[in-house]
Amino acid sequence: MISGWIEPVGYVISIVTRLTLGTVAAYAITKVIGSLLVGVSTHDPATFVVALVSMLIASACAVLVPGMRVLRLNPADILREG
Repeated sequence: MISGWIEPVGYVISIVTRLTLGTVAAYAITKVIGSLLVGVSTHDPATFVVALVSMLIASACAVLVPGMRVLRLNPADILREG
């Protein structure tokens, strides 16, 4: 039963790592894109948190929902059908 959870958890760890790197990169290039922001400071923590959480939720759903559906399938049955 535990082996079924290892792959989706690995994907979530990969997603969190990429989001962390993306957040660091976004924070680093705020000077460049600062002229495009209207009404928001370049280092607004609330904006970074909202963007990070929304991307984390969307990417976790994009990985976990299909992953959980696939875990319910029996590979032998799928190979016999197709």
